[in-house]
Amino acid sequence: MSTAPARLVLPARCSAILFDLDGTISESGAIIVATLRATLAEMGLPGIGPDAARRVVGPPLGLTLAEVVGVPTDRIPAVIRRYRELLRPALADTPAYPGMIALVRDLHAAGLPLAVATSKVTTAAVPVIEAHGLSACFAAVCGSPPDEVTGTKAAVVGAALARLGELGYDVSRAVMVGDRHHDIEGAAAHGIPTIAVTWGYGEPAEWAEAASTVATPAELRALLLSTP
Repeated sequence: MSTAPARLVLPARCSAILFDLDGTISESGAIIVATLRATLAEMGLPGIGPDAARRVVGPPLGLTLAEVVGVPTDRIPAVIRRYRELLRPALADTPAYPGMIALVRDLHAAGLPLAVATSKVTTAAVPVIEAHGLSACFAAVCGSPPDEVTGTKAAVVGAALARLGELGYDVSRAVMVGDRHHDIEGAAAHGIPTIAVTWGYGEPAEWAEAASTVATPAELRALLLSTP
């Protein structure tokens, strides 16, 4: 599944941290799946079965609709537009995983530059971050392009790195934190190692190329705030 040529290694101390959003900070699966099911039903398209429900959270939406749900290519733009309309009122109610809000705040307080690199469009990511009171913690919030079809996680990671660099932050020892193989592969395209979190929507086979795997926010805290 991974395209990385070799497993990347975590630096002794990271200089910047990129966070995925869904399945890493936000426990958004139930809202995403329910909204997508409502959208598909309204538009007369096949629904999402139990086996596919977990796989729709994380990848770019256009990719999910085509490869997981099986929506015809010519209908994907309309499905995305309607999905966004239905999702918008629920964004501020997206729950966070216990311990993650405090961790993000503590990382920011420790002086580490943070960015969000998500397959969500930026306009959908920002309300979630604002609702959790984390806006001041992230120097950059980067998401998929508006069509949610042409973007890749590698492009999102690249945009986040570029933005941090423009702001004068050191990204030479950046680390990605995410739950899906898309995060690992997208970061690896820029030579960045990933810490895979197991509380999200990924499966063990997806984490083979992760530099490290953590099962709790406490374990993640120990890795990110440890000193050499």
